[in-house]
Amino acid sequence: MDNVYGCTECDYFLHKSCAESPKEIQYPFHWDHAPLSLNLQYFWFDQCTLCKETLKNSFTYKCGHCTFRLCLKCSAIKMRGSIKFENHEHSLCYMDNMMPMNNHCSIQDCYGKKPSTSHCKELSYTSSCATFCLECNFRIHLLCGPLPPMIKDESHIHPLILVDSVVEDTYEDFYCDICETQRDPRIRVYYCQPCKFIGHVHCLKSKIIKILTGELQNVELKNIGDDIWKLNKQKRYDNHSTAIAMIMNQTSLTLKDIINGQPEDNRSILKSFYKWKDNSFEFKGQSENKRGGEDIDWIIQLSHFTNKDFQEFCNELEEFFKANLIELKPNDLGVKIVSVGDYKIPFTLVPIFNKLLDQYGDVEITKHNWRGKCIVYSVLCEVIKEMCSTMVADITKHHLQQWYYHLTFVKFQGFNIYFAFAHLEKLIRAFFGLQAKRLETEIPTKLKEKLAELEQETERVKSKLKKCEEYNDKSLPKSVLIKDCWNKASAMKFKNACEGLITTDNDPQLLHFLGSNEARAMTDKMEILCLSNTYNQRREEKISPARKFYQNGVDFVQPQAAKPAGMVVALTMMIHENFVLFVDSDL
Repeated sequence: MDNVYGCTECDYFLHKSCAESPKEIQYPFHWDHAPLSLNLQYFWFDQCTLCKETLKNSFTYKCGHCTFRLCLKCSAIKMRGSIKFENHEHSLCYMDNMMPMNNHCSIQDCYGKKPSTSHCKELSYTSSCATFCLECNFRIHLLCGPLPPMIKDESHIHPLILVDSVVEDTYEDFYCDICETQRDPRIRVYYCQPCKFIGHVHCLKSKIIKILTGELQNVELKNIGDDIWKLNKQKRYDNHSTAIAMIMNQTSLTLKDIINGQPEDNRSILKSFYKWKDNSFEFKGQSENKRGGEDIDWIIQLSHFTNKDFQEFCNELEEFFKANLIELKPNDLGVKIVSVGDYKIPFTLVPIFNKLLDQYGDVEITKHNWRGKCIVYSVLCEVIKEMCSTMVADITKHHLQQWYYHLTFVKFQGFNIYFAFAHLEKLIRAFFGLQAKRLETEIPTKLKEKLAELEQETERVKSKLKKCEEYNDKSLPKSVLIKDCWNKASAMKFKNACEGLITTDNDPQLLHFLGSNEARAMTDKMEILCLSNTYNQRREEKISPARKFYQNGVDFVQPQAAKPAGMVVALTMMIHENFVLFVDSDL
């Protein structure tokens, strides 16, 4: 059992570590203001700045100049290392043993934000570890952020290389060779290609942490997608790292500024394709890409999957484009724009844009001003980015509708993207094939489960109906209580509910008063006023001895400065609390 400080008379106890907490601490990333002061959080309105846990009846460290607060647990966590993340302009630090933060990752491609991976075990095993930037509260899961590109571990003789995905066979049985448990093929792993050896990220966490915390120096970290987007250094376009470095040296132009700076005619054209709030802009994300709302009837109708069905589906995509106006959300408005050659591009899309130019060149046919070109290329690169972060097995009808919509917008702006539509057609054909495969086992299983649920519900309804029939069986005698209640109900059901409570004697004024909501409200106010006057009078009678009690308590605390700081704070709060209770009790 932990050592404690306590008062047996008051039944008040404190952990030794809490009572001996320093009165002030200087916390990393909070150097601009004075040291954080120890404080007893008595109410539950605030949260810890780091772990987001609600603070209630607990010690906290609080900044006197801003809203920065830390619970004791987070104040003891060491923030270590200085991590560079190419999609963020500030340095990050690694933290562990935190409250799980599944829903607080700041990047759009977070595994926790994708329906296909939001419940994967790999994410739950690493959710208490993250890299943080307290300058702007940017945070990334350990699994989603920058990781060492190579790990050496005693579990395998060769170095293990970080890869975004490995599908080593077609049997759909994917396992980790370290812990010998199943893995999700959508999640990044460490891999030895010659030996086909695969390891979960969380199985190698101790080795990864040593690198992230700086114990091993000069290790360049690797982000999700680097295998796809990294270009040969001899290419004529700036690489992503150079683009990020440029952010600090040029004006802070954002995507929002690009749209607002467009001529009115150009903005009107954009509004014919998209809608947004407060002139905001963002590519439609993946929040609606959920398979749970799929139309099984639609899949069954395509059970023959003929060329006619395929053409009708393509026509549906065209009808979706004509009938809808997609909403563009505001979250990415603050993304800074950087120069890549003669182009302006959101810095988060620079590696995709570089790869696009390297492979297809400038696809613009109809000339636009630099702002219009930036917007169109941003939409095109966002589509490509989302395609790269979506496994074909996870593609939904919603994905295809969105991609077709955005690509059609780009085509209408005079960009030659035949290659993108050709690729989209391949994805549609693969989507058809997967739906046909689902008709073999997955959808029949779902329909059987649904049928079983309906049968259970039918049995529950039948059981309730049977009870009603038993109750209405005239051959069965009714209880004395039921008969008595029936008689009262028959005699009273059309009478006023207050009849018998007071005698009205058919007084019209009294009946009008009883039926008036305003009159009842006035009566309530009069009762509250009387109670308030009585309370204030009795409070004044007790306030003098209460003040004396409070002053005696303060005089007692002052000489206790040599005691642990946590105990002094607790005593002070107890005196204040008892002062309020003493004044307000029995009033």
